[in-house]
Amino acid sequence: MESGFRRLIGTDSNRRHLRQLPVFRIDPKLPPSFDSLLEDIDRAERKSARRNRSRPA
Repeated sequence: MESGFRRLIGTDSNRRHLRQLPVFRIDPKLPPSFDSLLEDIDRAERKSARRNRSRPA
């Protein structure tokens, strides 16, 4: 299943679609609490991704 997703993600059609999406950046005018929340989300996503990679398929 994982290899199927990798093939799908790497298709030219998907790359074209992703290139057309807007680039999201953190607004520098955000209150510090929002910036902190976004950093917490990033950390949780990285931790989850590492955990998922270490699981056997």
